[in-house]
Amino acid sequence: VALKAKNVKQLEMLGDTFTKLIKDTEDNEYWRVKTGIIGTKIPPANNDSLETNTSNEKNTKDYKYKAKKSLEFATFKNKQQWEFLYKIDKYNFEIIGGTSINNENVYVIDFSPKEKGLYEGRLYVSIETSALIKADYKYAPDKLGIDAKLFGFSQTNTNFTGSIYFEKDKNNYNLKYLSFQDNNKYGVKRKVALQKKKKRFLMNKKLKEIEISVDLIMQEKASIELLIIDHSKISASEFDNITEKKYINITYVNQFNKDLWKRHITIEPTKEMREYQDK
Repeated sequence: VALKAKNVKQLEMLGDTFTKLIKDTEDNEYWRVKTGIIGTKIPPANNDSLETNTSNEKNTKDYKYKAKKSLEFATFKNKQQWEFLYKIDKYNFEIIGGTSINNENVYVIDFSPKEKGLYEGRLYVSIETSALIKADYKYAPDKLGIDAKLFGFSQTNTNFTGSIYFEKDKNNYNLKYLSFQDNNKYGVKRKVALQKKKKRFLMNKKLKEIEISVDLIMQEKASIELLIIDHSKISASEFDNITEKKYINITYVNQFNKDLWKRHITIEPTKEMREYQDK
């Protein structure tokens, strides 16, 4: 399920204007986009490919979803997301007690960042095997992930929360649950020039130039939640022959609808999802 994207009128107007300009181009002419010292020629296109589509309706099978990307969170390979496991010198750890999870005795360990650390949270570590059974963590107050600005482009990772839980099965630990939320803010603040040129033998002639000041801020919020209902063993050949679906069906909504979850085994929708309504 995804929220319907709102059309931004200013971007639509810019797109319509740009489309009209491109259509008004002779065979020996072309357009070039330039910002600062960076410039590139806009490839020619036929009129059909330049038609703008301002409709909110999208193909219900246009969303690529890779389970592998979600499951990678459980492999601990991303050293930035699991910094407190790889760079323990950046953190303070304190054993605050013990408890039992799924009949397994565990230490309860709180951690907080030193000056250069990012996260704060709580870990549950097996007393017997030292395995990480459960973790709940987030960015500590006033901490940011990526915070980069260069040549008028910016990206800030404003929020991250993660949670993971494993259950023991004989001598192995199987993933039972994971969730993570990643918020990013992107910005563009640059002057852009559109140049119409005519091809000539020695030097192409500039026929027209339009300058645009772009000041754009976009925010992206991604949330992944996965619950493993059951495990079953398969052979190595079965595993190798599994082909993941390229697309999944997606339903676009502008407010919460509890009927979407009927006939599905699923995690209960969050409070934010239940209360959401596009205004």
